[in-house]
Amino acid sequence: MSPPLVFAGVFTEKPNPRKGLIEIKLLVAAKGVIIKGGRALILIRSEAEMENGEFDYIEEIDLPGGIIQAHEKVEDGLIREIKEETNLDVEVLMPLKVSDNFGPGLHIVGVLYLCRYLGGEVALGTEHRDYKWVSRKELNRESASWAYERIELAFDMFEKHFQ
Repeated sequence: MSPPLVFAGVFTEKPNPRKGLIEIKLLVAAKGVIIKGGRALILIRSEAEMENGEFDYIEEIDLPGGIIQAHEKVEDGLIREIKEETNLDVEVLMPLKVSDNFGPGLHIVGVLYLCRYLGGEVALGTEHRDYKWVSRKELNRESASWAYERIELAFDMFEKHFQ
């Protein structure tokens, strides 16, 4: 496994007195909204994952995906991560959103993709304790969850471009 990329960047909160710079880890992560028969896959994080997350605001609801390895194409890394986390085979259809996420000494560029289910039965790894396939009608619209907002976008794009 390749080490994460590291770069020196200006960081005003805790400057290095000698150089005015500190090291910040820059990572690329990809997540996928998998559509199967009008439903999208939602994962529920395990307690261990909730406690060990990089961010204080980590949510219980998750989408499959993870950190892309050095010298790995983003879409290939997403397919690998989905297989590792869920045992599912998918087709990556299109990017939906790019976001920046910041933590102490950390910058993660997140890329969200729309994916089509191709096959397999869900088998979860240790990062997640449960899953469910949800329809658009079953989404909790009162929830502020980032995942629900992105699933809504995925349904819109799937219906517009892939049905």
